[in-house]
This record gives sequence, C-alpha cells and structure tokens, in this order.
Amino acid sequence: MKVYVLISIFLLACAALAQPDLSSKVIFAADHPIHGLQRAFEELGRVFQFTDEARARYALDLAERRLAEAQELSRRVIDPATVSQRDARISELSTDYAEEISRVETFGQQISDLAKQRDVQALVQAATSIHIQVLTEVKVRVPTQAQPAIDEVIQQASTTKTLAADCITQIDQMSSGQGESAARVPTTVPVVP
Repeated sequence: MKVYVLISIFLLACAALAQPDLSSKVIFAADHPIHGLQRAFEELGRVFQFTDEARARYALDLAERRLAEAQELSRRVIDPATVSQRDARISELSTDYAEEISRVETFGQQISDLAKQRDVQALVQAATSIHIQVLTEVKVRVPTQAQPAIDEVIQQASTTKTLAADCITQIDQMSSGQGESAARVPTTVPVVP
C-alpha cells in the first residue's frame, strides 16, 4: 500500500513538473480592479534599477508576470459572454510580454561585465524555454483568430532564446581566447509591433 502511495505521489510530482506554471508570479489578476495600480508601481520600480543588469533582470521579471497573468486568464472557465474580453486581455498581455523581452535583450547587451552579461543571457535562455511552453499552452486555449498574435510572440521568444545562446557562445569564446576581444557581445533583437 505504501508503495502505491509513493508511486502516486511521484507521478503527480512529475506531472506537475511537466507543465510550467508561473502562477506564483501573479500578484493581482489582469482583470482585478487593482491591477492597473500594480502596473503603475511596476513602472515606478524601473526608476530604481540602476544598472543594465538590474534593468534586464527587472524586465525579465515583468515579462514573466505578464505571461503568468495571460496563463492564469487562459485557464479560467468563464461566461461565454466575456470570452472576447478575456481573449483581448490575453492578447494585450502577450504584447506586453514581448515588449519586456525586447527590453531584457536590449539591457542584457549593454552589460559591460562579460561574466554578468553571460549570467543574464543564461537566465534569459532558460526562462524563454519555459515561456515558449507557457505561450503554447495559452495559444491552444484562445480562439483561432487570436492564435496568430500568440504565434508572433512565441517566435520572438524563440528568437530571443537563440540570441541568448549565441551571446553565451561568443562570450565563452572570448573568455577562452578564441573570439575577438570586446567589451560587449553584439546581437540584434527583433521588435514586435
């Protein structure tokens, strides 16, 4: 009997690990009346990020919050009359996510210390892997007409992940003396309109 319980617990834990869940990032749901105030405080928080590394990490945190809010909204069972409002909000949150990811890359590129830049790029690479899974989950929960917008954001996350991996490779080559010596590793980030 104990073996079955342990196996069940193990299988549940594996299932939970297989589905990325960012719900711990949600402070107020995107449709909560105080959500606008939360966003205002987040914008104010940008002022207190004094280094490019801090700005990149903060933007990544905000990107994950927007993605978590979209995930949370997409999982709700709601009244059919409000589906279009929910889907519009998910689309808006996805666009906000894309903007934050662009900021992460921009600030990540500006970090002059290569070790810190590598750390941020590794963080971005790991995070965007999870983000792509979450975005794919969100995409299947929205109507067909909303899916192309989510596809664009998935593509941007995928491109950002690839750029972060390329940046890490370049930094590693420079550190080992194989690449050209530079203070920063140049990459380009596509901007989603």
